[in-house]
Amino acid sequence: MNTPERFLQKIRETFHIYLRYGCRSKKKTDYLHTWLAEDIQDSLPGCQVKIEQPVPSRNAKGTKNCDIVAFKDGSPAFIFPVKFIMTNYKQNKNNGWENLTGETLHLHWANPDVHIIPINIIFNKVPYCEKSSCIKHFEEINYNDSYKINEYLVDNGIASQIVNYIIDVEHRCEIGNPYNSCPQILRFNEDTPFRSFHRILRSRAPGPIQPRPQPPLDPRIRALNNFEEFHGRPATLLEVEDSSAGIDGWA
Repeated sequence: MNTPERFLQKIRETFHIYLRYGCRSKKKTDYLHTWLAEDIQDSLPGCQVKIEQPVPSRNAKGTKNCDIVAFKDGSPAFIFPVKFIMTNYKQNKNNGWENLTGETLHLHWANPDVHIIPINIIFNKVPYCEKSSCIKHFEEINYNDSYKINEYLVDNGIASQIVNYIIDVEHRCEIGNPYNSCPQILRFNEDTPFRSFHRILRSRAPGPIQPRPQPPLDPRIRALNNFEEFHGRPATLLEVEDSSAGIDGWA
């Protein structure tokens, strides 16, 4: 079940549903979450995988309706936030990143032993559409400008892994025309090769999440722990021992 051919075929089907029912319809999202949940379930036979499930969160409401959740003995074990961007990526990129970090951090605070694995999907060329739904131009997508920043979630112990897929396509629609035809789905981009959920989840069992070790501070920097040491001076927590030398890479 969990193969690159199946994944790309399901992306085609998801996109056709998007075109048929429009961007405001929930049908595209439901279909996307359903087949992803099937693939995840195939890789987690000891869990019960469901879509659109309320999970405790440290947001104002106290719960978050999560896209895909895998339950172990009735409790959340894995949470999969899902995003498949169709159009106008770059103008919404920063808001998308802030929403993802806020969602995952609130979930992590409320569920520190639950593995959070965001799934992000996008084409390597995304149309920027005007309000008329006509294509104004195409945006070129690459890993460094889109998904590399997501690595911070893993580096800081908020997410266990990130599943990022850029899918190479050839668009059939031209600039100035409506975006009303599914592009030719070619392959997974070389920077985001396919990984089965069996592989992704192989080493991910429920348990405490530990952040990756961070590099040590520059030896010329020390913390000021004594209030009297800096009392009366501009408040700061860090002091450079040799201010004339500066920090490597800084002038």
